[in-house]
Amino acid sequence: MPAAAREPAVPATWREEYGMRRYGFHGLSCAWALGRTAELLGQHPQSSTW
Repeated sequence: MPAAAREPAVPATWREEYGMRRYGFHGLSCAWALGRTAELLGQHPQSSTW
């Protein structure tokens, strides 16, 4: 996927610092976002109480 298609429209520092990228399928993006959020919070994705 070309860089313009895989990079979200956010500041470059966010992409570099948080490893943000866009995927070709919405489900993959959601799965990555959930995993990355859990990683940053130090939690397992399935441990949510909401």
